[in-house]
Amino acid sequence: MLTTNTTQTFSEGMRVQLHPALDRWMMGDRYGEVVKITRTHVHVALDRSGQTLRFLPMHLTPNN
Repeated sequence: MLTTNTTQTFSEGMRVQLHPALDRWMMGDRYGEVVKITRTHVHVALDRSGQTLRFLPMHLTPNN
C-alpha cells in the first residue's frame, strides 16, 4: 500500500526510504536524503548509486 505522504511531510536533510514496489528499491537504492522539495515532487540523493532523483511523496517513507 502506498503512503498518503505529501510534500509537507518532508524537509530538506531528512532521511527517507523508497517504497519496495519501485524498481530503484529492487536495484539496491533503498535509502537517501531529501535535497530539494518542489510543489509535486521530492528530490532524493540516493545512498548506493549517488544519483539524485525525484519521487512522488507517496513513494517515500520518512526514516528516523
